[in-house]
Amino acid sequence: MNRLTILLFVAAVVLTTPSPAEPAVLEVAPPGGIGALGDVYPTIQAAIDDADPGDTITVAPATYEEDLVIHVQNLILTSSGGVAVTIIKGVINVDAAQWPLAVPNIKINADGVEVSGFTIRGPDPVAGKYSSGMLIASDNVEIHDNIFQPTNASSLDDISQAITTYRDGNEGAGDLNGLNIHDNTFEPWLLCHFFWSREDGQVR
Repeated sequence: MNRLTILLFVAAVVLTTPSPAEPAVLEVAPPGGIGALGDVYPTIQAAIDDADPGDTITVAPATYEEDLVIHVQNLILTSSGGVAVTIIKGVINVDAAQWPLAVPNIKINADGVEVSGFTIRGPDPVAGKYSSGMLIASDNVEIHDNIFQPTNASSLDDISQAITTYRDGNEGAGDLNGLNIHDNTFEPWLLCHFFWSREDGQVR
C-alpha cells in the first residue's frame, strides 16, 4: 500500500465517523393526545425507558397514575402545561409494619436528573399503610418548581414521605453530591424532614 492509498484510507475513516447524537425531546400525552413533534408516549415510564442520556421528556397536562424509575443520566423531566394541570400520582403503598422500608413512587437512581413542573401526589390513603414518595439515590439531582402532595395519614403509623434520600452505598447510592431541591411547595402544610438510609438499612 503506497502513501497516497494510506492517506485516502485515513480520510475515509474520518469522514464516515458518526457525529454524537443531539439530545432528543420525547413527548408524553394521554391516549389520543397529539404531540407538537409527532409521536407521543402514553406513559411517562415508557418515555423514560426509551430515552438516552441528556434527553428531555415533556409531559402534557393530565393525571398519570404510575410509579416511576428514572434510570437515565442527565434526563430532564418537565411538564408542558404547568404544575397545576400535570399530575404524577403514585400507586404503591407500603405496610406500616415494614417501616422504614422505602418502596418509592418515584425513584431516581441516575446522576444529573432534573424534575420540574409537576404536582407529585401520593397514592390513595389506605389504613395501616404509608407511601415512600420520591426517593433520590444519585448525584447532581435537581428537583424544583413542583407541588408535593403526600398521602394523607389516618394515624401516626401511616405517615407518608414526600422526599427520601439514600446514601452511603444503599441501593448503589453515593454521597448525594450536588443535590439541589428548591422552589417546591408541600401541601397540605406538613412537618418536612429528610431521611437517608445507610448501607446497614438504618435510617438517620
